[in-house]
Amino acid sequence: MDVMEIASITGHKSLAMLKRYTHLQAARLVKKLEGNRGRGQQVVLDHLIPYPAIADTSTDGITIRVLDFDGLSVTAPSEAEALQRAQDELLRKLMVSIRDKVTVPPPDQYLDTVDESRIFMLDPLASRAISLAQPHTFL
Repeated sequence: MDVMEIASITGHKSLAMLKRYTHLQAARLVKKLEGNRGRGQQVVLDHLIPYPAIADTSTDGITIRVLDFDGLSVTAPSEAEALQRAQDELLRKLMVSIRDKVTVPPPDQYLDTVDESRIFMLDPLASRAISLAQPHTFL
């Protein structure tokens, strides 16, 4: 639409009147000028967030289960390897879901009954893993 059509729709009789009652915000103008640049990146980043997980020790090693995703669990002989594999699998799950346009659940939507003290947050983008002995940390 051109400016005069907008003025007509909004009930302003002249361009001067439209200008007077239009309150532009700089931040909104900048976003419009940027268009969709960076939008895809932001969509991806919005999904790459920490998710709650629990760890169990057995004779097979350490098993980490990400609670919000059915079947997303890994087992490894060491804590460090289990954490790395869990981060990799979570990242893969999130990226494939984005690619396939599958809805990704927000964190803390799991229905399992678990001991809250055992839950830690698994970050798919963490550059270092922290010990599982420190619950509620971002790994």
